[in-house]
Amino acid sequence: MSCILVLKNMIPKLVKTPMEIFADPAIIAVLSASLISPFIVPHINALIEQTPLKAHKSIGAFVMGVIIFAFVAPIAGNTIIKSIILGIAGGFVLTSVLPLYDNLTKQENA
Repeated sequence: MSCILVLKNMIPKLVKTPMEIFADPAIIAVLSASLISPFIVPHINALIEQTPLKAHKSIGAFVMGVIIFAFVAPIAGNTIIKSIILGIAGGFVLTSVLPLYDNLTKQENA
């Protein structure tokens, strides 16, 4: 009974309106990683092709993600642009980790 009362008091505090969810910087970053990154990553990967990291695409993607995080994360405030850029950086890190994840899951299933 007291658990239900706690939930009734907590739920209205979590989200006042459904649109508040989309104003949250973390949600914006995740949406950016999944919706915007696929359009940006190939262009930056083309730039990586012109560097010594071209032989190691996963390492190059990871380095690009870390560089973006290093420059954008310290910026004060939780702006929409900052969240979008951090989401793109997350897309690079995810791109770099996927081959490792793929190899691990293939080994587990073999």
